[in-house]
Amino acid sequence: MKINFNNVRRRAIASYSCLVKTMNKRMYDTSTGKHLSIDAHQIQECMDDLRDALVGIGATYEKDNADFICVLDDKTEPIPQFNLCENRCLSE
Repeated sequence: MKINFNNVRRRAIASYSCLVKTMNKRMYDTSTGKHLSIDAHQIQECMDDLRDALVGIGATYEKDNADFICVLDDKTEPIPQFNLCENRCLSE
């Protein structure tokens, strides 16, 4: 089976662009430097899409090619989800 990997790469780039554009719109200057004021829900979808694309990229491999192995295995720390424990963590 052959898979067109270009779509996963395009999704990662689009998700990153979404995240940067959203964050740039919410940046402001203070006397101590630049800061962001953003609600988590404003970047949740961008972060979820970016994570999904990164998982796809990390799990993709080519058999018998040491330069293109799966980098998401049992030894690798899982890619965390943004705002995963929203309700539980806020109450702790």
